[in-house]
Amino acid sequence: MKIFYRIFAALGMLIATAWLPWWIIMTIAILFLFYFKNYYEIIIWGIFFDTLYSGTGHIGLITSIILLFLTVFLKKRLLI
Repeated sequence: MKIFYRIFAALGMLIATAWLPWWIIMTIAILFLFYFKNYYEIIIWGIFFDTLYSGTGHIGLITSIILLFLTVFLKKRLLI
């Protein structure tokens, strides 16, 4: 059942990227990072975000990778 939630969350993030402001999407992404274990789908979200909104930069991909590593580090420290 957990895999269903992950697929639903990933599709929801991709759809939300097209219609919601960046700060709401970033908040949802951080919540998903703490809710799911090893939420690697955030990297796909970063690529999709760059494809839609970034002309030549890779700010979405870099941000998503930094958030992923940061939450993995914090989860180990906080025992979440």
